[in-house]
Amino acid sequence: MVTERPANEIGRIAQEYFALLARAFPVMCASDEFHFLPRVQEAVQFLDRMDELSQEAIGAVVASVRDLQKQLRKQRAAQDFEEEIDRQFLLHNMAGVLIELEEVQSWRHNPLIYLKVCCIGVDHAVNKPAADGQERFDRTAERLAGLNGLLRQAGKNLSTIPGPYYRAAVAMVEDAREYLEELLREVKRDIHRRQLVRACSEAQHALAAFTQRLREIGPTPAATVQSISVEELVQRHFGCSRTLEEIFAVAEKEWQDSQKEMDRLRRSIDPSQRLATTVFSANGWS
Repeated sequence: MVTERPANEIGRIAQEYFALLARAFPVMCASDEFHFLPRVQEAVQFLDRMDELSQEAIGAVVASVRDLQKQLRKQRAAQDFEEEIDRQFLLHNMAGVLIELEEVQSWRHNPLIYLKVCCIGVDHAVNKPAADGQERFDRTAERLAGLNGLLRQAGKNLSTIPGPYYRAAVAMVEDAREYLEELLREVKRDIHRRQLVRACSEAQHALAAFTQRLREIGPTPAATVQSISVEELVQRHFGCSRTLEEIFAVAEKEWQDSQKEMDRLRRSIDPSQRLATTVFSANGWS
């Protein structure tokens, strides 16, 4: 009996893993805003859906990721160096998702996650490529409807909100309301406007109810929220064994090298820019 090569099995697990995340979190997986989730190309297939962040849905995702993680760990270290890098990358990526959903649990105390998903999700529906105008407006209406459900989930999930998150969320709600008003102003065709007026109105009511829910919870001290150290996150999620001091030193060196290269380019374009840069630096404006 010929057994399947580990590389094929790793590929199968990877495909199943990314497909799972794209279906569960189509907005977050199509954005760079959420560090704990990878970008997944398949997410653009679900531009009419909002992310599902109910406790039950999150629990189901956690269980599925844990199962895939277990399958991946059973795979022997690949003899091919690149295949082993892929396996390790997947393990660390899965670890990052589990850290966020199980340990940090931002979905229990950070209202900004829900507001970002709402705003980014609607923006993607409006601006991502579409076959025609009708498809664009249909998926926008669907995501506006999904906004209502997502904010209801948020109201159930949130229990404590650190002060900085609370203040930022209250301000962001107003930004979201203005964004919806701007969206309606940009819709010129009557048929599309009629489709979106009701959806935007319902979304505005959902934002108002969410603001009321935030006020009911109120701000709490940041110390009441469970967190994880940056160093532990870097090690477990990103697989980096360096200390934070070493990482900072590397970043500083790269920054200095970039500054030198930019200065060289400025001089090659316009030698007079070197004097201006020196003056700025002397005044602390660099």
